[in-house]
Amino acid sequence: MNGSNHVSYGKALPDFHWISTNIPVVEVAKRLGIQLRGKKATCPNCRKLRLTFTTKLNGWRCWNCDPGGRMHGPVDLVTQYRGCSPYEAAVWISERWNVAGRIQVERTENARGTQRQMFKRYRQIPVSDRSKPSCEAFVASPGWREMSVQTRAIAMTLLSIALHTETPSFEISRSKLGCTTGIHRSNTIARANKELEAIGLFAIDRGYSTQAGTKLTSYRLTWWSEAFQNWLLRGYALDNTVVDDKVRNEASSPDPIGQSTDQSKLLFPPIPCTSEQPSSTYPPTPPNHQSRGTSRLIPK
Repeated sequence: MNGSNHVSYGKALPDFHWISTNIPVVEVAKRLGIQLRGKKATCPNCRKLRLTFTTKLNGWRCWNCDPGGRMHGPVDLVTQYRGCSPYEAAVWISERWNVAGRIQVERTENARGTQRQMFKRYRQIPVSDRSKPSCEAFVASPGWREMSVQTRAIAMTLLSIALHTETPSFEISRSKLGCTTGIHRSNTIARANKELEAIGLFAIDRGYSTQAGTKLTSYRLTWWSEAFQNWLLRGYALDNTVVDDKVRNEASSPDPIGQSTDQSKLLFPPIPCTSEQPSSTYPPTPPNHQSRGTSRLIPK
């Protein structure tokens, strides 16, 4: 005679696999107060500069203490430096980052006559979060208007590739990226990579070409990083998203796509001039700059 199944659920726990995949380990290291020198730091055990971080695998390893071991994740880093359990480390991370991955322990007790069997499994909890990685959320952010046209094209291309891959990291050459976006100047692609890394959207491991071989540029989507989540809300108003002046000047220039079209039909029309006197050019000429064809300064 078969009895009824009794199912009970435990409390929601942070998903360790989700944290190891989506939370940048370099950002966790900075929050712990670890002094980074590039992608290296001093190991707390051997006190040597052999602790190496990798953005492609989102992990770390000490080549002096464990040269042949596996790559460790963000939870292991917090456990090592704070001396706590893995569960306490996951809770510490979830309190400081927007952790959308949750799991729950499901226990099922099945009664079969006089025998009782207990089954236990981990099930994922669907978390409804509007800030999931998507092109729509990226375009709706306030920093999209201030981003240059070239950076928009490169960012949307890289984001589309990252959303259609199984892993958040991928490799692409600069020439292939230029053919895909139509931007072939290496300096423009380099400035765009610098800006995307400054706002926290991607962790970039730049490639190189030597006589021995060619290493492709590695991009890792860091949508859930603390820097990019703040950028989604405030845009370039943050101090840590200050980029090169030349990039910001390109971002403030008018969109060439909207010059010959009706601005009322544009999906993202340009911001109108807020000065009292209507300006004939957009954007207006900044003060204290010399205008063309004249030697006098434009009054404030």
